[in-house]
Amino acid sequence: MAKKKARRTTSSDTARRQNAKKKPAAAEPATPTATNDCERPCQVSQQRLQAILDNIDCEMLGKHVGAAFFHKGLQHDSDGLVADVDFGKFVESLATLNQTGNPNDLVGIAFEPDNRKWVNPLSGWSVDTELSDPCFHHIPAPPALTSEEAAAEAIELYWMANLRDIPFARWGSDENANKAIEELSDQKLYIDPTKDVNAPPTGTNGYVSRTLDVATLFRGGDLFAPDPLRERVGPYLSQFLTQEIPYGTLRVDQRVVYGQPYRDYMVDVDEWRAIQNGEPRTPNDNVIGDTLPGTLRYISTMRDLATYVHFDQLYQAYLNAALILLQNSYPFGEGNPYGQACPAYPGIGSSQPRSSDQKLGQNQEGFGTFGGAHVLSLVTEAATRALKAVWRQKWTHLRLRPEVYGGLVSRVPNLIGAAADTVTASAAYRANQKRHPTGLLPMAFPEGSPMHPAYGAGHATVAGACVTILKAFFKESEQIRSPKISSACGQHLEDYDAADAGYLTVGMELDKLAANISIGRNMAGVHWRSDYTQSILLGQRVAVDMLYRQSRDYVEDFCFHFTTYGGGEVHLDKDGVDYAPPGAMKQTVLSGASHGHPDRIARDQDKDIADALLAIV
Repeated sequence: MAKKKARRTTSSDTARRQNAKKKPAAAEPATPTATNDCERPCQVSQQRLQAILDNIDCEMLGKHVGAAFFHKGLQHDSDGLVADVDFGKFVESLATLNQTGNPNDLVGIAFEPDNRKWVNPLSGWSVDTELSDPCFHHIPAPPALTSEEAAAEAIELYWMANLRDIPFARWGSDENANKAIEELSDQKLYIDPTKDVNAPPTGTNGYVSRTLDVATLFRGGDLFAPDPLRERVGPYLSQFLTQEIPYGTLRVDQRVVYGQPYRDYMVDVDEWRAIQNGEPRTPNDNVIGDTLPGTLRYISTMRDLATYVHFDQLYQAYLNAALILLQNSYPFGEGNPYGQACPAYPGIGSSQPRSSDQKLGQNQEGFGTFGGAHVLSLVTEAATRALKAVWRQKWTHLRLRPEVYGGLVSRVPNLIGAAADTVTASAAYRANQKRHPTGLLPMAFPEGSPMHPAYGAGHATVAGACVTILKAFFKESEQIRSPKISSACGQHLEDYDAADAGYLTVGMELDKLAANISIGRNMAGVHWRSDYTQSILLGQRVAVDMLYRQSRDYVEDFCFHFTTYGGGEVHLDKDGVDYAPPGAMKQTVLSGASHGHPDRIARDQDKDIADALLAIV
């Protein structure tokens, strides 16, 4: 193993160490108090990467430590196992990058000239003036490779693959869907909101099972547990993936190209191994309405949704949602300075309306600030900042993709022991073997997963951030008008007139949109449930971080008040950020007093800000 580069000590290092010894007074808010500087190496990343290197030295899992982590693009043996010497060079290059910040530190790992390339590892080491350093926006370790939680997540993925072509509208009557509901009700798939969601899922902090039915199958699950109604109401698909999109004078229905039914990939061992080695494949090989003849249709199956999130631009669904809300005159939230005064909320926010004397709405309206142009730009801004935050996590945790786990289960089960036994004994796995005897996890995409690690999920982090922006701007409790549902064949829309139609609200359907887009990637087989869960929460923190940093840039008095994914309430204004967990009193998470306009927040406050935001679930 190559010797790691020593890091030269500078006077700024000394100053940082001195600052690190300073602790804020107990009476002060838990926020920006200049206790830590943004520095290389990032200690959280370094500890994680060094732990992987130490395990290689100790020969954990025999001589196949790399089997437990992301290694797509390196070369593999007949069972899909990567040589530890190659994997060690890869991880050590990442550790060196973390120490030096030198973009050339990964260049020395050779790829075949025509093979696929790793996707943008360097973005996680970039910084942004409107976001805390990605080093500090961390997420807990994912379920361990040999854990019952990982086995449970794999069983859910096998069921998703088995049911990819069953229309959402027919889940209630489909025999296999009901078998999935029965088996998944016993699986430990969900974080326990009463425990520490920011700690790894081990011991007493492990995941829990939930009794499922057709209304909760493959939905948001754990995040909505404090208010189950939010998860159950309405069709599976969000109204923001169904209703017409107004692009200026254009009117665009949401019919899509879609994947050829019952066409799965990477179920042949030789093909699976070639793709692990990085051989390229044509992504749209099976797309009807694009490379294959056929008509467009509305999203009606999991394969349709998986195809949507295969080709979408990451903020696309949220830009569409913003356009639907704006064009149809859905109201902004009550704290918009050009509407009503910022109201007093029980248990949270100011005891009196903050801006009762503000009368801007009498002769003005928002545009570049607190208007349509503002929210449309923020949705796209949030997307790229969320990606920077999650990309650091990807290239630090190095979680393997589900397609690789399927190979371990079916090819070398001894490496993961009882977890492999749990998966192969499941009804989901047995049903898959009837179609695909190899036991590999069927993939919806010809090329399988992207060329970057699984955890966290880019789509889910962007979903968490963008939907948080939309909930901050728009009135969540506003009822959805003229709700629709796709027919089982996807050829037309029908009015949704079920008994719960009147309960569909903007906030609920935005949360559902985030879950649909995120879990759509799981339906393709490229992500795990916990990738979704922790990434949605990471994206939420990114959005609040961004709104907080911008909060004193405005002349207007304003407030944002919105419901979190975990059912709590956030209140954000120029005085800072308050958070009230479900059924509890508020706590001040960030104070606005410690940074004043026009001065910007100093970089040495990044860690305090990111740590404080972990309280928001």
